[in-house]
Amino acid sequence: MAVAAPVPDLADRATDCADRLREADRVLLASHIDADGITSAAVASTGLARAGIDHEVVFEKQLDADSIAGIAAREFDVVLFTDFGSGQLDAIADHEDRGDFVPVI
Repeated sequence: MAVAAPVPDLADRATDCADRLREADRVLLASHIDADGITSAAVASTGLARAGIDHEVVFEKQLDADSIAGIAAREFDVVLFTDFGSGQLDAIADHEDRGDFVPVI
């Protein structure tokens, strides 16, 4: 008997995110500079390193239009956001639409 996933399509979404990260030449990992942001960035950075994905980490005090523009200016194809991003989807989507970066949140 198959057990239903607690969140439908979560495995497919996670696979899509992992594929985007693996396909990138380099990934910028952007996170909040607080305890849970630093922790989530450390976990994500460890995962990227174990997967052999070249990446850099940047911490932001807040994620607003200016900080997102600064992230876009760093010229990474893919940006992985941890501990923030979902509240700024419209601003991030604007940069994605312009081709600045592919976000993974």
